Amino acid sequence: MAQQYIHAQKEILVSGLFYRDVMVNRTQTPEEAMLSVPQRRKYLLNKEILQTIPTGACVEEVRVFFINFDCRGFMYDKAVAKKVDELGFRFVDIYPLCAINEQDPEFCDEHQNCTQWYDKDGSLVSFEIFERADGVLRIEKVRASYYGTCWWFACVRK
Repeated sequence: MAQQYIHAQKEILVSGLFYRDVMVNRTQTPEEAMLSVPQRRKYLLNKEILQTIPTGACVEEVRVFFINFDCRGFMYDKAVAKKVDELGFRFVDIYPLCAINEQDPEFCDEHQNCTQWYDKDGSLVSFEIFERADGVLRIEKVRASYYGTCWWFACVRK
């Protein structure tokens, strides 16, 4: 298994890319946005994380790109972030991701999706919406995270 991790760091290829346009309501609190995603259990390891999510005072349309990587194994969060940056994207905040999954509750059954960011302390925070079999919507602070090829990363153009 360790060799898969090492190989993943050497070469990460884009195996899928598509976009969806969505109206995003940034006047909601992060918790309200998360509660709008239907048919998923809300699993929060640390509610303090919600305070690190930026809020706004607008409703806007956002074009969200979903990128899937073929890494022939697993890839670490830093490798994913580097590849996303090299492609000219940045990760979305949770609002567009919640809005897309609210509009299309089956979306994550075919496209298990996530985003990530670093909080003010430099700790990685990941936000993940799992397929219905697991039925979980999760936001958590992690030391390091790795992803398999089933994940679709939600991004916007820089």
